[in-house]
Amino acid sequence: MRNSFMGLCIALVVALLIGCAHPHRHHHPKKKLVKPHVSAVWIPGHYGPAGNWKPGHWKR
Repeated sequence: MRNSFMGLCIALVVALLIGCAHPHRHHHPKKKLVKPHVSAVWIPGHYGPAGNWKPGHWKR
């Protein structure tokens, strides 16, 4: 009885740990930042007028 209860507990812990493991979905591969023009200026990331995040980018 004790061995079957311990086996059930171990199986439950393993199942919970496997269920919690998931890949990160918000990571994007790093893009190569190339300065597009001699007079271009780097604009750091900021929040736009609608409240959404704009990542950093080059602007002429």
